[in-house]
Amino acid sequence: MLEIQDIGAHSLRVDGALPVDNRQKMWSDRERWRVSVDDLWVFPRIAGRTRATGPGVFRPDGFAPRLSGVSLEDLSARGFRGIIVDLDNTLVGYGQEHLADVDRDWIARARDRGFRICLVSNNFTGRVGRVSAELGVPGISSALKPLPRGFLAALRLLGTERRETVVVGDQLFTDVLGAKFLGLHAILTEPIVAKDWLGTRVLRFLERILLGRKPS
Repeated sequence: MLEIQDIGAHSLRVDGALPVDNRQKMWSDRERWRVSVDDLWVFPRIAGRTRATGPGVFRPDGFAPRLSGVSLEDLSARGFRGIIVDLDNTLVGYGQEHLADVDRDWIARARDRGFRICLVSNNFTGRVGRVSAELGVPGISSALKPLPRGFLAALRLLGTERRETVVVGDQLFTDVLGAKFLGLHAILTEPIVAKDWLGTRVLRFLERILLGRKPS
């Protein structure tokens, strides 16, 4: 039976998750960036980078343009058996309900290769449960990342050691920091879409500094 755990006292609030409509399609690229989180970045955020500067707890061990860009062959060769995957803007675009085929296929290929996978999200149980059920993997909701307990719960579900578990996510202050607290390998991805929760937008600015790219 598929397991979904809600370990937080409260879920983080998710606001403003409206689908792109026809009016947005009429905006110029310049106008679209101005009202989105990516007006804080030089896009793409981490193009061509293999290492970030800054304190060790904010330093990813690897980068990927998105989840499907993470090499399963490399993870296997390095002895990883468990993969903890973030949900919003890593696996599914913020405010979106459907997975891209490339990411769904990546999860399927990872499972076929023997990897154990668990979703860990600060989002609410219903959303995490729907995606987990679609993929056939367990999930941890209301995880309160970067606090350790969501990651620890995932490790128990995966049955893997810390040294053989990798975390993949799009945020330094939740995914990477939480992984580093427990000595887990961390891979930072680009966010799938420019939209983000309001609180995350502020953190994006700090992320840019910690990644070694000064604000313009």
